[in-house]
This record gives sequence, C-alpha cells and structure tokens, in this order.
Amino acid sequence: MKLHIKIIGDDDIDIIVDGKKKNNEYKYIENNIKVSVKYNNNKLYIDRKCNDYTINLVFENNKDTNSTYTVFGGSKNFTLNTHTNKLNVSNDKIELEYILEGNKFKYLLEVVYEGETKESN
Repeated sequence: MKLHIKIIGDDDIDIIVDGKKKNNEYKYIENNIKVSVKYNNNKLYIDRKCNDYTINLVFENNKDTNSTYTVFGGSKNFTLNTHTNKLNVSNDKIELEYILEGNKFKYLLEVVYEGETKESN
C-alpha cells in the first residue's frame, strides 16, 4: 500500500512511501525513521523511532496531552506539551493540526490508490 505523508512544520515533508495498515494502525518508514500511527478511543498516537531518538506523540481533539521524547546515548527523557487543534480520522485519511512546545504543525496521512498521484488529490 502507498501512503502520502505530508508534514508542515520545522522541516516540511511531502512524500509517498510504502506502508502497511492493520486494524487501526499504519506503519511506514520515512527517511530512516520507523513510524507507527494508531487511532484508538478518540486518541491518535504517532511513534517515531530512529537510531538517535524515539518520540511518542499523543493527540486528542481540542485537548492538551503529554508526549515524550527520548534521546539515545544520553538516555534522557523529555515531556512535551502537545495541544491538538484539529483531528479528523476517516477510513483512508488522517488530518491533524497541533502545537508542540509552542510550534505549529500540520500532519496528513492518506492512502494513495493505484493511478492517483499527489497532484490529483
């Protein structure tokens, strides 16, 4: 399955990657970062893991949540204040707008069907 991933924030990303979906969870690799996106009980969980760090993001629409950032090597854990402005989850698409430690981000995950391109959406 192909996934269109778009992140607008510090470093904008707009890519199509190979991914898998099982139940309410998507998994894919983005620039050597293993990403898991899971929706459960009105909360969205995004886990990003690479050789240098792990970040576990928690989102709930119009709510403040705590996310965690773990740096390897120094093995330090940081709690990140996260506020979700918009969270829309449908069968093949996740739209998210949030503020992480005062910085605004937008995240989009959508399934790309055969014959579609980013430009046709």
